[in-house]
Amino acid sequence: MASEQELRKRIMRSVYVMYVARQLTSMPVRIAAVLVFLFALISSVSLPNVIENALQVNGLLGLVRFSVVAFLSTTVTVQLTAIASTFIVGWSMVDGLRHKNAQLSVQ
Repeated sequence: MASEQELRKRIMRSVYVMYVARQLTSMPVRIAAVLVFLFALISSVSLPNVIENALQVNGLLGLVRFSVVAFLSTTVTVQLTAIASTFIVGWSMVDGLRHKNAQLSVQ
């Protein structure tokens, strides 16, 4: 059986881990991460060329095809950066909707 001191250390270690996890998932940290990812994307991709090529596409289906081909044709670094920023934005939107729904249910 663990001594009281060992048990206290284990419990406090899990409290610290939860504290750090909550700090890392806070909205300011998420916004900073998205800004870093977007900066990395903008510096890695020729944005004027992407916009010019996207404007030459016809219809929504053509735009979807263009987006998929452009995504698959780029480097792994750009793909991972795009996926990470999309994930963080989606996660933030879901989190915001949950927060909004929780506020509405309280009222």
